[in-house]
Amino acid sequence: MKEEPENPAQIATGMTLADISIRNHVFAWMLMAALILFGLICFTGFGGVVKGLGISQNPDVDFPIVNVQVTYEGASPGLMQTDVGARVERAVT
Repeated sequence: MKEEPENPAQIATGMTLADISIRNHVFAWMLMAALILFGLICFTGFGGVVKGLGISQNPDVDFPIVNVQVTYEGASPGLMQTDVGARVERAVT
């Protein structure tokens, strides 16, 4: 069983973006440059047509955080967990 050699002309005859980019590498570079340029214009709001990413699109979010510190000198870790920790958890919740 002998394999036939691949014909490069038949390999890159598809119409996918990858096939077109393989055949026309300048097209691939120009497409990439256009996408980057369009992204920068949309992000910065350069020009009067596109306004850019405003503050309302990125609101400030404050996460509710409570920090409680309890000290009890001479207590073992088990005592702090069972007695003191449980009481503090019930009081905070």
